[in-house]
Amino acid sequence: MYALVNDIEAYPTFLPWCHSVTVHHNDVETARATIEVKRGPVQYAFTTFNRCIPNVNMRMQLVEGPFKNLEGEWRFEQLGEDACKISFHIEFEFKSKVLRMSLGPVFSKIMDSLMDAFVARAQYIYGR
Repeated sequence: MYALVNDIEAYPTFLPWCHSVTVHHNDVETARATIEVKRGPVQYAFTTFNRCIPNVNMRMQLVEGPFKNLEGEWRFEQLGEDACKISFHIEFEFKSKVLRMSLGPVFSKIMDSLMDAFVARAQYIYGR
């Protein structure tokens, strides 16, 4: 599951709101990528820097974008030979009230559907 989440280049193929991804850097311990979001008439991009401990966690921190702050973390806990518990936590604040009002509802919907999209992707790739 860690590999699936870390496969940033594949996001546009299964995240319906992800229009494109530019990976600036990706190695075992760190990644930097820009994700372009497009949902209806709303379009924006943000860049994060991720610190990774393979198969344990992935911590995201904002580099640039329409946010004043954006921090998140994926956690992976192996439950058995073929089972894993995944936790995702994100905190964000837009740079301005105007951005919060225009982008906030879209970003909130995206975050609400994020885990479902990754579960569907895992079922597609790995089966049930």
